[in-house]
Amino acid sequence: MIRIVCNFLILLSLFFLQVVTALALAPYSETPQSARHPQKIQWLTPDQIKSIAAELSEALDTLPISAGTPIKISGKSVDFLTSYDQAFYQVGPLFFVPLRTLNGQPEPSQADLQYALEFYQRELNDLRQHYAENVFFILPTSAVKNAALNHYTALTIAAMAANADLFRGAVVIDAGAGSGTLSSIALGLGARHVILLDNTPAQLDMARIFLENQRWNPGEDFSCLKADLTADFQNDPSFQELAVKFRKHPFIALVNIGPWPHYGQANRKAVTTLALLKQLRLIINCGYLLSSSSRHIHHSREFDAIRDFLKEDHFDVETVSYSDDFYTDPIGALVGTQNSLTIQEINPFLHAEIDSGI
Repeated sequence: MIRIVCNFLILLSLFFLQVVTALALAPYSETPQSARHPQKIQWLTPDQIKSIAAELSEALDTLPISAGTPIKISGKSVDFLTSYDQAFYQVGPLFFVPLRTLNGQPEPSQADLQYALEFYQRELNDLRQHYAENVFFILPTSAVKNAALNHYTALTIAAMAANADLFRGAVVIDAGAGSGTLSSIALGLGARHVILLDNTPAQLDMARIFLENQRWNPGEDFSCLKADLTADFQNDPSFQELAVKFRKHPFIALVNIGPWPHYGQANRKAVTTLALLKQLRLIINCGYLLSSSSRHIHHSREFDAIRDFLKEDHFDVETVSYSDDFYTDPIGALVGTQNSLTIQEINPFLHAEIDSGI
């Protein structure tokens, strides 16, 4: 009888030990996608936006934000504003602060970039305690001279904000990722994973630092791949591995390149290749200067050709044109959506020839 009681007590002890262990490990167990990647970016009220702008003006010792022309896109109106001396920018509920301590370095060293990030985080500490997810740091230079956040990137960000619901749980391909600004926003909108493609290792290194600074984890939240977008980058084993790994997820493509001569055929190749992804639900293509000038007439021609290509590939295509006091010639973006998306557990690419004559 005593032996039976002892055995019972031992079994009871083991049971309680398992329960305690399970409770202790519960916070570290795999959680649903929505729990691991909440929509970090806050959708602010007009008063909150004004408050952030005022706090940034004071912290950065700059004049108040100036008026701008709203971007009309996907049925929404997205504000695009800048402070008087471009110390910070606003696109919708998002704010962007150039790291001016880098003194205009287009490719700063990792040490300089890390120092600049730490410096600005201290300067904006009070503000970031409440709105860190809505304040992004960016390089003080961009592809457009004298504009840390140029209009092409702002138009892409506006398109992302206007289609924010599509990003939650999606895998985002940022083609021509540069320093990772769009990738940061995509993750903040709730993307499951972001694949950054760029041909310049130094740019990918900077993007990694920016993303890690926002506490995103390489491998888990994002992957940086060196890729020549003018070539068959979709055949790269690392890219194929990621495409197959996330084959059950919807995909989104961001191509903010445009048909500028120094990019070669990267814009056309990236769009027409990524459009073949079976899981692609949204593609945002920007970088076009829709000028009537003969110097840029090829922009309008490629804009029309890519639009027609996407329509033939069964996308609903929205054409967006934006101009303001700075850009009197409109810049253009294409926003293509596929609403009848069916996720298929097969190789995600159609092996079809791309018509290079578009």
